[in-house]
Amino acid sequence: MTHGTATATGTASRVNGEALYTDLVAHGELTNTGSECYSVWVGIKQDLTPAFPFKRATLCGEGTESVNLSVPNLMPTTTVYGYLCRGEQNTEDCSAPLRLV
Repeated sequence: MTHGTATATGTASRVNGEALYTDLVAHGELTNTGSECYSVWVGIKQDLTPAFPFKRATLCGEGTESVNLSVPNLMPTTTVYGYLCRGEQNTEDCSAPLRLV
């Protein structure tokens, strides 16, 4: 995902898939080349419920920050989205959502 002067990259996969419920494991990096703050947010959507995002990482100024995520017990109908947003308080100025799984 890219937004403004920041980029978030990484991998995400479902693990422990032998049962109906699986876990999500994601590892990546948030990189910023500018002076503003950027945050990685994640939203989990179950069936038709909205994906209310929660913040996973914030980076203010230039640099790189690790982003790791583990979500247990996802149902087959669960979708997880990532958002890269300017600032650290909300999801009002963000990249398009990226489906992680």
